[in-house]
Amino acid sequence: MEYLEGMDVKTILQKSGNKKDYEWSRRVILTVLYTLKEVHKRGVLHRDIAPDNIFVTKEGIVKLIDFGAAKNVTVMDSSKDVWLKAGYAPIEQYKRDGNQGPWTDVYSMCASMYFLMSGIRIPPSPERQTGQKPVPAVDRLENDPLVPLSDMGISIPQQAEMAIMVCLNVMPEYRLQSAEEFMEALDGKFFIPVYE
Repeated sequence: MEYLEGMDVKTILQKSGNKKDYEWSRRVILTVLYTLKEVHKRGVLHRDIAPDNIFVTKEGIVKLIDFGAAKNVTVMDSSKDVWLKAGYAPIEQYKRDGNQGPWTDVYSMCASMYFLMSGIRIPPSPERQTGQKPVPAVDRLENDPLVPLSDMGISIPQQAEMAIMVCLNVMPEYRLQSAEEFMEALDGKFFIPVYE
């Protein structure tokens, strides 16, 4: 196992006093999406994407870690484990027979970006020192209380906010379906991450 020195993005956000901006968050998310694009091509789903599983090394290299819940799509069946992190897991992960695919990881990526962006308040909110994860998908089925980022006073490009809200749709068929689609929505179609 590779030894990494650095911090996960949840800790980075807390230690920075929520001083990370949209462009920093976008580059972190685009780097993970670039990785996911390759992982999904191999038929594997991560299924546990959250800010504490996105790691930034001391050199500034962004890595997706903890593939403990990963599954190969071709061998997933009705006996698959239910694995989830409330707030980051889409509705299909709450069921043993939920139809999971790249759209499952896309939801978790959007939830992670929502968390990163919700920590950036203008003006900063004294009562909240960290980001806010989305309401768990299972609690959003009937009356969705998810608040758009702009309603929290967070200024991000309209296209990015629309992409986040689309990808956080409870119903999988209404989300962007792939990492490539989400990258394009974040104006990152030709994004290439910085690697060692």
